[in-house]
Amino acid sequence: ESVSICLDSNDIVRFHSERIARLINPNVRVVQISGQTEGSGCTALLAASQLDQTNELLIVSANELIKADIAASLDEFRRNNFDGALLSFSSLNPRYSYVRLNKTSQAVEVSQRNPISKNATTGLFWYKKTADFVQSTKRMILKENRTDDLFFIAPAFNEMILSGLTIGVKSIERELYIPLKDTDQLREYQRKLP
Repeated sequence: ESVSICLDSNDIVRFHSERIARLINPNVRVVQISGQTEGSGCTALLAASQLDQTNELLIVSANELIKADIAASLDEFRRNNFDGALLSFSSLNPRYSYVRLNKTSQAVEVSQRNPISKNATTGLFWYKKTADFVQSTKRMILKENRTDDLFFIAPAFNEMILSGLTIGVKSIERELYIPLKDTDQLREYQRKLP
């Protein structure tokens, strides 16, 4: 399996993050990011475009923990022959991305920072083929589909939906999703550690 990680070039020097990544996985492909990208969609695209486009792709945001059985979820996505899929939890906080479902619990629309349902995304995104993520993200960028002047990962699913691809959604319990998006959330999580 090929593993890529995007790391800020300043963090590589300051925190030795590339060395740490290689200690965790000696075969990791490190994509150095110099300066700001135009959002997480662009950052993920930099790494994904270097991978085998026929392989599966799993994108996981680094600022959250998911305590659900991810391997079982991926197996379920494969069994259902989804083209892409994501995990969701119940929320209405406008900081998250959201997914609207049809009667068979498949995605019909994804929005960023706009609660179009109670199904917030966890930041774990799966694609049967890397090429589907790459192509849908490029189409999203060409359409200038930004939120707060940035390109995000979740809304690129809309391009897949428009192409007739199926996007599965698996709901997890709220307590299995732990956001670490700011210092307060990180401190709260650390306070609860044994």
